[in-house]
Amino acid sequence: MSGKSGTSAMTRLRWRAWPLLALYIVLLFAVDSLLRTTHLAEPLKYAAAILPAVPMVGIIVALGLYLAEEADEFLRVQLVQAMLWGLGVTLTLTTAWGLLEDLAGAPRLPLTWVFPIFCAGMGLARRVIRRWYR
Repeated sequence: MSGKSGTSAMTRLRWRAWPLLALYIVLLFAVDSLLRTTHLAEPLKYAAAILPAVPMVGIIVALGLYLAEEADEFLRVQLVQAMLWGLGVTLTLTTAWGLLEDLAGAPRLPLTWVFPIFCAGMGLARRVIRRWYR
């Protein structure tokens, strides 16, 4: 995730974030399947539906911990730049799609795609930023 093979802070980020990402994906599919095949009372349905958000929050916390723990200021700046680009990609794509939905009748984009769009945008930006600073 960095130009170096990994500082200890980056290693900790990887150990924190990857299992949380896997848990997010597993919970997303499991809850989707559960709610499509089972009739639950409203409170249980809402509780189940929010479960995938828990590891997502953990991923965001892991990124924050990395920024606090990383001793290399340059690597911290690179991650912040990637996060800002990821946010920019997310805001641009979701706003443009919202305009297509509202004004042109495009199909609805489920909000569950916002976080993966951010992650993809941030990941692509990290690759570009690493090459830029070589």
